[in-house]
Amino acid sequence: MKEQRTPTPEELRWQASAFDPEKARRNLKIQYVLMAVLGVMIVIWIIIFIFLSEEFSASDLLAAASLVLSATGIILGIINNRRIVKGKKPIGDL
Repeated sequence: MKEQRTPTPEELRWQASAFDPEKARRNLKIQYVLMAVLGVMIVIWIIIFIFLSEEFSASDLLAAASLVLSATGIILGIINNRRIVKGKKPIGDL
């Protein structure tokens, strides 16, 4: 069985900063703005793809994948910050 070691003072400061509800609220505001900007970019990409593209190419696939992955990252950040604000552990924190 693995022994539990005591965290260093630097690790304790980092952990306190990472789980600060006030910081999580500020981050949520920024993430909502990023999600809105990404939504506008997705709408613009769809309009361009529907009206200007004649066929589906590899660059279209890469653009779609990058938009989907960006949205996934922002959504996971929003979920984790909402969990921190509620006093729960973030997803993926072991």
